[in-house]
Amino acid sequence: MRVLCGWRYKIDIPSESKFSRVFEQLSDMKIAEKTHQKFIEEYLSDTIFMYNASDATKIPLREKPVKVEKKEKAKNKVGRPKKGEKREAIKPKILELQKDMKTTNDMLSLVSTSCGVGIKQNSKGNREVWIGGKLHISVVDGDIPVVAFYSGANVHDSSVALPLINETSKRVMYLHDLLDAGYDSDRLNNISVKSLQHIRI
Repeated sequence: MRVLCGWRYKIDIPSESKFSRVFEQLSDMKIAEKTHQKFIEEYLSDTIFMYNASDATKIPLREKPVKVEKKEKAKNKVGRPKKGEKREAIKPKILELQKDMKTTNDMLSLVSTSCGVGIKQNSKGNREVWIGGKLHISVVDGDIPVVAFYSGANVHDSSVALPLINETSKRVMYLHDLLDAGYDSDRLNNISVKSLQHIRI
């Protein structure tokens, strides 16, 4: 493996710190992202795919999670407000704010990328907790990744669903949106079916 990578002798292998600096430079230049986007444009842009599957996977990190300040919610009284009484308006969710945005970057600006604490239920019904982030991926016809976004572990999957669908639709043509129960939302269904003319599965 060492020889295949271009280092004939063990002493020629760069140190971990040098590898880290080089990878940081490549990350800043977005080399992998640009190469992948060029591949999609040249080989996949003229193909019609059956479906786009979107999902997220956990990314554990050796970092301390960013503390999120919890604001005390005012207890709303049951029933109609009295004459002259003012009640605090319900803060719209991220998906509600994203539906009026036109660009993917604007949608992603609402999504946190800070290290957080994630909780999810696995296939066996057990609860998993991890510190780090999530990688949200859109894959067409089961094996070709088209779009990937990173978020904090505490971000709900549905908050990145619209940016994924929006960006994937720009890069390739497909017919069905395949999403699990974590993405089930009337707003997302309306955008997928009515705006983008996809069939939701």
